[in-house]
Amino acid sequence: MLKTTSLHRECRLRIDSRTLSQEYYDLREQGMRKWPAYKQERKSFNALFAAIRRALERYKDHRIKYGSFCILTHPTVNAIYVMSPLYTMPRKQASRRIRHLLRNREAYAQASINKPSLGQQGSTKILVLCLFVIILACMLILL
Repeated sequence: MLKTTSLHRECRLRIDSRTLSQEYYDLREQGMRKWPAYKQERKSFNALFAAIRRALERYKDHRIKYGSFCILTHPTVNAIYVMSPLYTMPRKQASRRIRHLLRNREAYAQASINKPSLGQQGSTKILVLCLFVIILACMLILL
């Protein structure tokens, strides 16, 4: 018996969840929300969808932590593309590339934590502009 990888399980779950979501939306368009059985089981549906989202989030966090693979979903078809440096270059070179990507990701995360928010930057720019206009107006009045 072969054991599947977490990447395979994540891909399978993503495809299955997209198929399930599409069936759900199709039934919803047919008036499923008015069915008495749906009204009784609505909480169960919501709990099941939440469990699937949590599982996908765990897989994604694990995959991003190790940085070896990137998953892209096709916008219209239930297909997934898996991208990795391991597919395009020798393993030793790919390992260096993955470590480089992880270092960049950590540096970016640290920079985004220490960087002031967009609102603070905008208010600083407005304050400087107002001071410039006031100084310019005073110079024009005095001349």
